Amino acid sequence: PRKKRYNIFPSRSITGTALSQARADSVRADLIKLGVSDKMLTAKGYGDTVPKGENTTKEGQFANRRIEYKVVSGDGSVTKTVTTNTNTANANK
Repeated sequence: PRKKRYNIFPSRSITGTALSQARADSVRADLIKLGVSDKMLTAKGYGDTVPKGENTTKEGQFANRRIEYKVVSGDGSVTKTVTTNTNTANANK
């Protein structure tokens, strides 16, 4: 069977793509330190190009501060997506 890969996609619509990429690289590095093979991980920062909410409201900004982990099969299809919010401490502010 083909090996699965894990893709990391942080997105934060109030920052640029370069910062988003730096965050993705940081998450990838941390996972490698925890023992995940670097060959199984890719990181892609999208910045404000893939918003989940309108960035004109606090709720939309909160929705846009996230990291998506995608499990990708050997043929490139996404088999699972997990989204975590990166700002849960400020959710109600």
